[in-house]
Amino acid sequence: MAAPVETPVVPVEMPASQPDETATAPAETPAPPSNDANIAVAETSPSANAWVCPACGHENAKGKFCTKCGGGKPVEIAVSPVETPTLTPTESVATNTPSSPPLEPPITAPPLPEPPAPAPTEALQNSFEAPPAQTPKARNNKSIILIVALVIVAVAAFFGSSKLTESLYASKVEESASVMTESKTLLDSLAELPADAASDDVKKVASDLAKNAEKLNSIHGGLLGKLPMKPSQEKAWEAIGKNAELLSKATAMIQSQERAFSPSSIKHFAALCDECMTKLDEANTAATYATVKNQPLSALIPYAEIKNNLQIYRQNKQTFDAKLAQDKNNKEQKKHQEQNNELKKKPEVVFLAENAHKNGNDLILSGRFFNGTPDLVTSIMDMQIDLKVSLFGTEVQSLKDEPFSLQMSGLRLMPQQVTDVVQLRLPGKAPEGDFNEFEAHVHKIRWSRLKAR
Repeated sequence: MAAPVETPVVPVEMPASQPDETATAPAETPAPPSNDANIAVAETSPSANAWVCPACGHENAKGKFCTKCGGGKPVEIAVSPVETPTLTPTESVATNTPSSPPLEPPITAPPLPEPPAPAPTEALQNSFEAPPAQTPKARNNKSIILIVALVIVAVAAFFGSSKLTESLYASKVEESASVMTESKTLLDSLAELPADAASDDVKKVASDLAKNAEKLNSIHGGLLGKLPMKPSQEKAWEAIGKNAELLSKATAMIQSQERAFSPSSIKHFAALCDECMTKLDEANTAATYATVKNQPLSALIPYAEIKNNLQIYRQNKQTFDAKLAQDKNNKEQKKHQEQNNELKKKPEVVFLAENAHKNGNDLILSGRFFNGTPDLVTSIMDMQIDLKVSLFGTEVQSLKDEPFSLQMSGLRLMPQQVTDVVQLRLPGKAPEGDFNEFEAHVHKIRWSRLKAR
C-alpha cells in the first residue's frame, strides 16, 4: 500500500458575503482532531524543518540560510490550518480560487469527539486555587474541638491549682502548729515565774509570745489573697487567725504593768484574762476543723494545758500584786510617819498627810492638822498643795502650788494637838490611771488663833 500523500497547508479566503466584523479578524477554526500517528510522523520526518529557498528554488534548505546560494529564510506567516481530506493517489489537488469552484470534499465519517478533559485533582486545585470555603458543619466541628480542648485545659489547670492550694494550706497549718507548740513551751515556764510583770524573765516570755503572734498574723494575712477557698481551707484559715488572737491576748495579759491591787486595777486585769480565755476556747474549737497530716490541729496542740498555765499565771499575778501593794503601802506609811514627825517640830500649823486616793474625777488628800504653836488655833482658812502620785515608782500625776480654800472655823485646837481626819478634795484633778504612792506638801497655811497669855 502506497504511503499517504502529505497535504500542504493552504490559506483559506473568507467569502465576501460575511459581515465586516469578521473580515478584519481571521475566523477561528476548530483544532484538528488528535491523531497520534500523524504526530509521530511529524516528529521523526527528516524534512520537518526544511524550507524552499525563494532565490534558487533549493527544496531542502535548513537553518536560517540556504545551503546552496546563501539566501535568507523567508518570514513565516502563521495561518490557521483547515481540515483537508486525505487524497488517494489517483485524485489531484485543486485549489479554491475564484476562477474554479471548490471541489466538494469526499464524504467521510465525522471525527470522534474529543474525550472530556479530566477534572482537576485536589492537589492541583490547592496549587492554583484558593482553599475551598469551609462548610458550616466543618466550622462547627472545629469549634467543638476547640471548646473541648479549652475545657480539658481548664479542668487540668483547676485540679492542678486546687491541688497546689491544698498543699499550701496544709503547709501553713503545719507551720502554725509549730508556732503554737513553741508558744506552749513558753507558757509552761510561767508557772515557775514570780508573776511579776516588771521582771526580766516575764518580759522575755511576753516578748517571744508577741513575736509568735506576729508570725501567725503574717501567715493568716498571706492566705487572705487565696480566696475564694474551699470549706476545709476556710476552716484552716480561721484556725490560724484564732490562734493569732489567742497569743495576742496572752501577750497583753502577761505584759500588763497594771498591778492588781485596787478594785479598779483588779477589774481591768480580770477583763484581760477573761478575753484571753475566750480567745483560747475559740482557737480550740477552730483547731478541731484544721488538720495536719490527717490529724486535727486540736489533737496536736494541748489547749487545756495552755489554759491551765494562763489561769495559774493569773492567780499568781493577783497574789503577787496584792502582796507587793501591801508591802509598798507599809513602806509608804512608815515613810509618811517619819515625814510627819519632822513636821511636828515646826512652830506652826502643819498638815500631816496620811493617804491619797481618787473618787471619780476628784483627787482626795487625807490627813490631820497639827498645832505646833503655843497658841489656841480657832480657824484654818486656805493653803497651797504640792502633790505627786506614782504607781510603783512611776509618776502618774503631779500638782504644784495648787490653791485650796477650807474655811474651817470654830476650832479650839490646843498646842501639840491634832484635828480629826480631814479630806482635802481637789475637783477634777484625779489621774486616769491608778497609783499606790504619793508625796504631799501642804504649805502657806493661813489660820487664826488666840494668843496664850
